[in-house]
Amino acid sequence: MAKLVDKMVVGINKSVTSIGANSKALVEKAKVNNSIGTLENECSKLFQLLGQKVFELHKSNSDISADSGVSNFFSEITQRNEQIAEYREQLKRIEEEARRAIETVPLTGASAGAVGDVCACGYANPAGYKFCAKCGIPAPEPTLARTDGNGCVCGYANQPNSKFCSKCGAPL
Repeated sequence: MAKLVDKMVVGINKSVTSIGANSKALVEKAKVNNSIGTLENECSKLFQLLGQKVFELHKSNSDISADSGVSNFFSEITQRNEQIAEYREQLKRIEEEARRAIETVPLTGASAGAVGDVCACGYANPAGYKFCAKCGIPAPEPTLARTDGNGCVCGYANQPNSKFCSKCGAPL
């Protein structure tokens, strides 16, 4: 029964973290996508103005050169396209951060010991870790518990009514 409850707690923790991470990522992605849309609209307007400028220059048999003001449009469009590329990279980072947040859901209960040991910061480290991979604090001293009768987790079979293991000194 305890294992079932522990599995449920882990599942709920993962679900809550997943919802939180995905909600945060969704809001951030919406802001970035809005910025991308604004820049794309500005590029469309610049392309339209560039086309009008080129048409006017062609109509008046003028030379299309850097002095004609066309190069300003090129640099403005290039600048916006670079900003759009930066925003798209930001979207990738947001998605990666959300994925990592979900993958590093802290585990609790008996199931945590099977996968790893949970640090005080909530990070689930591999079993037998010496220092937390997330915060760097040393692992707590292992708590040893009696496995059966007078047996110790170290595997030594102690005398009946022993309070401490004769082999490793762990409390029984």
